[in-house]
Amino acid sequence: MIRPAMFPIVMTLLTVTLAAPLAVAQHAGDIFLQLNYLGRICTARIDPDGGGIFNNARVFSAEFGESPNFTNDPGMDSDPGTFAVGTAIGFNIRRALRKWDGTDFSQIPEERIRVRLAILGPVFSPETDEVVPGFAMPVNTQGEFHHHPGFTLLEPASDGVYLLELELWSTQEGILPSRPYWMVFNQNESEAVHAEAIQWVIDNAVGCVSDFDASGFVDTDDFDDFVRAFEAGDFTADVDGTGFVDTDDFDFFVHAFESGC
Repeated sequence: MIRPAMFPIVMTLLTVTLAAPLAVAQHAGDIFLQLNYLGRICTARIDPDGGGIFNNARVFSAEFGESPNFTNDPGMDSDPGTFAVGTAIGFNIRRALRKWDGTDFSQIPEERIRVRLAILGPVFSPETDEVVPGFAMPVNTQGEFHHHPGFTLLEPASDGVYLLELELWSTQEGILPSRPYWMVFNQNESEAVHAEAIQWVIDNAVGCVSDFDASGFVDTDDFDDFVRAFEAGDFTADVDGTGFVDTDDFDFFVHAFESGC
């Protein structure tokens, strides 16, 4: 962890050290960061096939193997001007690492994940379900955020599919932390098994579309919040995932709300 008194020094060093990576274009498949109308960090996915941004995505695919048991993809990107210059975006690991058993992710394996970026870290996933504070990564001089922290699967690094739950926060005043998001890592497993595990997370971990305020249950507050986002044309109202907000989203949400999920 970085001590508060050292934060300005570390941020200055990182801004210089990581200037070149920050200047590159958005990467297909990366996690795209936006701020909604309430000032909350929201995750989306950059289409790996070049089809644009999938709003409100919270489950992301990853593959170990760039070097043994390691990946730094997907990274995290934003548009220029999204965040204030001189601020930073950090993460927390919210739970212990999980491993797919063919049915669900109830198993906590012997393996842990190490997260590192240049001089930042390492941070390790916990052995039990507790929140582990991560590190903060600087926004560049154009107000853009683009980093690729490295994830390493530690020994015994057995084959399989692993699940890590995280959240993002900002040092910028008034910015709310993200909802939880999940990275589903494939370690030498078939893509069919990887895809099955990803779908399980989408179906079981993300929650209901109509729980719009993420309170854990569906009520009129969710409907009111959705209407405000819809009227503002906010990307969070793109509940059908088409990339834009229209009456189809309203119909989609109403149907989900009436069905209770």
